[in-house]
Amino acid sequence: MANTSEAERDPLVTLVSADSSAFLLLYDIYYEKIFYHCLTGLHSKQITEDMTSVVFVQAARNIRRFRGRTRTDFVNWLSAIATDQINRSLKDKEFAELVSKIAVDTALTPDAGHEDKLRAKILAAFDSADKNISRIFLYSAIAAVILIAIGILLRPAKTPIQQIATPQQQKKTVTPPSPIIEIKSYQEIPKSRLEIIEQLADEDNIPELLKILKEGDSTARLLAAKFLAELTDSNIADILKLGGLPSPVSDINTAQPAVGGVVKNQELEPIKDAEVKVLVNFSNNTETSNNKLLGVFKTDANGIWRCGNFPKNAAGASITAAHPNYVPMEIYQQAAIEQLKNFSFETILERGVTVIGRTVDRQQNPLQATIIRGPFESGSENSQICDADGWFRFDNVMPGVEVFTAQYAGAKPQVLPVEIKADMPPVIFTLEAGSTIRGRVVDINDSPIENTSVKVSSWQGVNSLNFETKTDANGYFEWLDAPEDEVLFDIQKNGYMSVRKFAMKSEDDDYVITLLLPFVINGNVTSSEADKPVETFKITPGYYFDNVNISWQESISSTFSGNTYELTITEPIDFQLKLQADGFEPAESPIFSPDQDIFSYDFVLDPIKTQP
Repeated sequence: MANTSEAERDPLVTLVSADSSAFLLLYDIYYEKIFYHCLTGLHSKQITEDMTSVVFVQAARNIRRFRGRTRTDFVNWLSAIATDQINRSLKDKEFAELVSKIAVDTALTPDAGHEDKLRAKILAAFDSADKNISRIFLYSAIAAVILIAIGILLRPAKTPIQQIATPQQQKKTVTPPSPIIEIKSYQEIPKSRLEIIEQLADEDNIPELLKILKEGDSTARLLAAKFLAELTDSNIADILKLGGLPSPVSDINTAQPAVGGVVKNQELEPIKDAEVKVLVNFSNNTETSNNKLLGVFKTDANGIWRCGNFPKNAAGASITAAHPNYVPMEIYQQAAIEQLKNFSFETILERGVTVIGRTVDRQQNPLQATIIRGPFESGSENSQICDADGWFRFDNVMPGVEVFTAQYAGAKPQVLPVEIKADMPPVIFTLEAGSTIRGRVVDINDSPIENTSVKVSSWQGVNSLNFETKTDANGYFEWLDAPEDEVLFDIQKNGYMSVRKFAMKSEDDDYVITLLLPFVINGNVTSSEADKPVETFKITPGYYFDNVNISWQESISSTFSGNTYELTITEPIDFQLKLQADGFEPAESPIFSPDQDIFSYDFVLDPIKTQP
């Protein structure tokens, strides 16, 4: 028997969009699964905890958009959000390079303390979603009342009675008709524009379709053109020209009618010049990582975007839209082919909140500090330098809980979690004089190591703090703008084993960090057939960050000529080697542990067999 929670509508999933308790129960169930999903791509436990926070807060904030029926649907939705956020983070080359070199934390199990602390953020995000949906219901109710009132005002007057009634008749006619019946008659839902045009197409009513083509609005004309092309077996480009609509060759595929959709705001007003990214899926797997980018299309004055080169064999599509005046979409929407063909697929962009703030010192003097929005170091869109009066501003911030970091030379940095909501007061940072962290980096012989990189990894659960320095000729380094509490650092030097997440505090004595020599693994590479020697080959190391799945580090692959290889491994974690050579089947080594004394492995490659 199939598991009920996976095969049928799950009662807990049914309640999740309206009940925060149901959401938290599912959070408890799937926290570890999403944690390990993020760990596979981000490697570091600290970064993974931060990303897991982002995923669940965004899920709570956008829970009203979830349409799944089962727990499988729910966890797949969470995984899609996580994958999208990880891919966004890894677009930063420096961050991606850092992640590729990070060794997984020795404690590979999630921290229960982090899971508990995240609950408050999730509830705040869930509540912000409630407020947003309440506004929508309020607007809908107001609109319904207005429509009913208009219906009553426009109700046609009754024809006057021509014959004078007797007193008995008058008594029978003084009772007015039931207003409930009248209101109900005006609440009948008229057919939508799409339904009307589809009905005309079903009836082969070409004259009426031609009338809509020439006189309707842009969306109606486009739909009419589509059906006219099908009914008359014509080229849609010719039909569009007949209706006076633009039909550039680059936007029309004669073998496949154009597809598209519309982008609107929360008031259902069209958004012009929104950029719509379309990913095409050729299978039933809707993961965006398996989709092919078809292109980026702009909306017209009616909010409509069109794509003329949509493949006929597509199984579906994933859509995302962006506009400078609206909050960027955090996840892709799944669009059915029929929705795209009839231009009925709608994307709603939300206006965010404008966050303003100021940075001052203890004497209320303005500081031109750097403000980072979010838990990670990011691009210019999430970074602001305060003006001469200490003010900063971020537009289109999603309601919910957001983290801001302030940093200024000579002052302690400060992190503030802020509840983002309409009419919120300014965010005020008050920075104090900085503290000092000092240390020395040496080798196993206690000799100083010059030019060692000492960089902040994370602080107070965020990775937005920006500090990096190099050791001097005596191996010393110092940070004069440090906070008082514990900060985690990454220490790296070519030719030595890296040190990750090394904790330091300003109140402690000078630290001494000893770098060990790296692992070296070597071996021979030969062919299983003597007459087909191996000339060149590529070796890629891979790491087991979650003790189950390997993550191949293609960015640090090495190419060798001849029959031997030697690799330096600078991260203390279980690893494996993958070897590739032209004309040979790929091969993988056993798994090596950093606790081993000897690192050596010989590869014997099998030539690829050609088909007779």
